Amino acid sequence: MASLNITNSHVGSKFPGSVSDDSGVEVELGAIRSDTSQISQVTANLVVQDDTIKTKNVSQADSIEERYAASLAEQIELKRAQANHLEQRLTKQAQQQTERLGKLKQNQPRIFSFPATKRRWQNEVRKESNRLQQTNARLVTVRDIRDGMGPLIPRLQEISAAKLRAKQPDLARARDEALRQERAKMQEGRRKGIGEQEQKKARPRSHDLSLKNS
Repeated sequence: MASLNITNSHVGSKFPGSVSDDSGVEVELGAIRSDTSQISQVTANLVVQDDTIKTKNVSQADSIEERYAASLAEQIELKRAQANHLEQRLTKQAQQQTERLGKLKQNQPRIFSFPATKRRWQNEVRKESNRLQQTNARLVTVRDIRDGMGPLIPRLQEISAAKLRAKQPDLARARDEALRQERAKMQEGRRKGIGEQEQKKARPRSHDLSLKNS
């Protein structure tokens, strides 16, 4: 696991310092959340996927779907691993910040300390508390991405599918077209089925009319 970028400084000689640069966490969190602009289209395609696959015959579309499913599964595992790694990193960082905050509070200046010393201590406590709140908020975000649900499917699957669409646009377009063709066939089959049912219903009526006229 990558080490945390933590530096310890001191205010005067009494107050322990805290994390001064957590840009690495932001980079990792951004990587997990990236490529979400196409999520609505991805969600729509994933929702219709099951019904479409159930009716498909063995064809080129099967090969495309298999390739897409394998690539999506790989991307989901990659994003899950990133989320797990970042969760561990943030959990460790939150623990360290909690310990530092506790030490700061224990080192509260005495009642007769200089006002400037008290202000420095108060500022350090406030800064460390804000850092801890930010870390906990990031931790909630990571867990929500990994374990949460979107409108219709898991968020991790949404983000992974959007990432796959950005990385392999040709495969995504081919799959979209295959799904479109299969849906068109399904709709045409439904229309034919409805037409045949209406014809069957019409036959008894025309038979009754012919008997009345005979």
